[in-house]
Amino acid sequence: MSTPLHQSPYPPAFLETAGEVSSVPPDVIEYRTEVMGLAGFQKEGLIEDVATGRVWRLTCDEGHYLGGADMAPAPLQYYVAGLHGDITAGIARSCRAAGLDSAGLTVSLTQGFGVRGSFVRGESLALVFDLDCHVEFG
Repeated sequence: MSTPLHQSPYPPAFLETAGEVSSVPPDVIEYRTEVMGLAGFQKEGLIEDVATGRVWRLTCDEGHYLGGADMAPAPLQYYVAGLHGDITAGIARSCRAAGLDSAGLTVSLTQGFGVRGSFVRGESLALVFDLDCHVEFG
């Protein structure tokens, strides 16, 4: 059994926790997640790597344009950050495999999001616009 998660007063960051030794086999990756609604559109999630006891805290909020307080990244910004990291890591791996130096690699990613309709009436529609990825070797 792992140590229970707790709400942290610290900013979104990587947190270390002292947990018990996990009985999860080494070839299995197991995460435990707790997500809480705070106020308005604000959410906080704690994600624990059960094998190591490490905990990540992520907070999100929507911008003023959706009635949020704009006090944390929007949920889809985490998606774009993960997509950027995956694309960049894939290019760097390909460079290494080909014997190329990726030290000057720059990857820029932009993605537009929006919403149309009413959340209140259950008629909202998420909109995704123009994914643009620009890669440079310097």
